[in-house]
Formats: sequence, structure tokens, C-alpha cells
Amino acid sequence: MTTQRSHKGQSLVEFALLLPILLIILVIVADLSRAIAARVCLSNAAREGARYGANHPLDWGGIRNRVLLEYNDTGMRVTGMSLRAEDILISFPSGAAAPGNYIRVATRTNFPLWFGTFFPTGFVQEDGTLLIEGAAEMVIF
Repeated sequence: MTTQRSHKGQSLVEFALLLPILLIILVIVADLSRAIAARVCLSNAAREGARYGANHPLDWGGIRNRVLLEYNDTGMRVTGMSLRAEDILISFPSGAAAPGNYIRVATRTNFPLWFGTFFPTGFVQEDGTLLIEGAAEMVIF
């Protein structure tokens, strides 16, 4: 005659073993989601600067102001970090600020991850930040 063994504690032990792994995956997904949102906000801000620069290619201060206004009014609410003027690069890939040529506005910044230590060192910087870039090109009128 065999006795029936109780398996009530087995599920609890399995859950306790898997919970840390599931939490780490959840945290990584949340951090990457924030980084993707930051990249979208940086790209939108660069596009707004390029749009303004297409009409006023030599007004670099105005271009930077447009980028900063767009990002800091929308992106800061999403990402929690502000963009600085030194993070904005303005260039002319065709060589000159002449009608028919392109203006390129690029933004790049180090995005602080909540749990940067969980990511491989080739993916993030040593300080746990992720370099995020956004850029836009438009034809000068």
C-alpha cells in the first residue's frame, strides 16, 4: 500500500525560484521601453529643429531653441530628463547652407537607466547610461 504524498509546497518553491528571474526581465523591459520613448522624443525634437532650419538655416540659436522647446515640453514629461543645448548638432551634409541643400539636426544624450548594471557593458556605458541619438534632415528653402 502506497501513501499519497503532499505536493502543496512544490508550487510555492518553484515560484520563489523563478520570481527573481521574472522581476529582472520585467525591469529590463521597463528600462528599454523608457529608452525607446526617449529616442522617439529626441527624433521629434530634431525634426522640429530641422523644420525650422529649412526656412532659417543660419539661425543656429533659433534652431537650438526649437529643439529644446520641443523636447523639454514633451520629452521631459516622458523620460524625466532634460536636453541641453550642447547635445544638439547642426550640420549641412551638402556643404553649404544654400537653397536645395540639406540641413541636418542631430541630438544625442546619455540616458540614465534605472538598472544599467543588468545590461552588458558593450550595450551601456560604464556609468549605467545608454547613448541615445535622434536626427532629421530637411531641404533648405
